[in-house]
Amino acid sequence: RLNDKGVTDTHVVLESWINDYYEYKNWGPVSQLGGKGGLKSLNKFIGEDQANNNVYLTNQFTFASSITSGLSEDTDVAYDGLNIEISAGTMDGQTYYLLNPLTSYKWNQKFLKRMGNYDLLGIAYEELGEIAYPDYNEHASFTKTETVEKYRELLADTKNTNRKIA
Repeated sequence: RLNDKGVTDTHVVLESWINDYYEYKNWGPVSQLGGKGGLKSLNKFIGEDQANNNVYLTNQFTFASSITSGLSEDTDVAYDGLNIEISAGTMDGQTYYLLNPLTSYKWNQKFLKRMGNYDLLGIAYEELGEIAYPDYNEHASFTKTETVEKYRELLADTKNTNRKIA
C-alpha cells in the first residue's frame, strides 16, 4: 500500500516481535505478526517487493533478565573486578544483567541459525557496542578491547549471512 502512494524506500525496525522479549531459548514471533507463518509471509513479501523496503528484527544481546530461561548467573553474565555480577538494576522483581561478550556471541550464533528461513529480514542490535567493558568472569574474561573485538566478530558473522544490520 505504501508503494501505491510513492513510498518506496523504508526501514522498519520491529522491537516487540518476539514472544517474551528476553526468552531466547523459547524463540518465536508473536501472534500479532501471525507467528512463524506470518514472519515467513513478511519475508516473502520483501523478496517480491520491487521497492527498497527493509524490515529489521530487534534483538537484545547486551543485557538479559534474571528470569531469562537458560541464563546462568555464573557463566553468562559479566563480573566486575570485585567478582560481583554487573547489573543495570531491578524492575518488577527482575534483575537485568550485563552479558558476558562470549554469551552475547553464542546467543547471536543460535539466533542466526533460527533466522535461516527468514533470509531477507535484517537484524537490529539493541545497545550492542554502546559500552565497551572489561569482564572479569572467570569462565570467559574479556578486556575492553576484547569485548569490542567480540562484538565486531558478532556483527561480521551477521553480515556474512548477507543480512542488513540496523
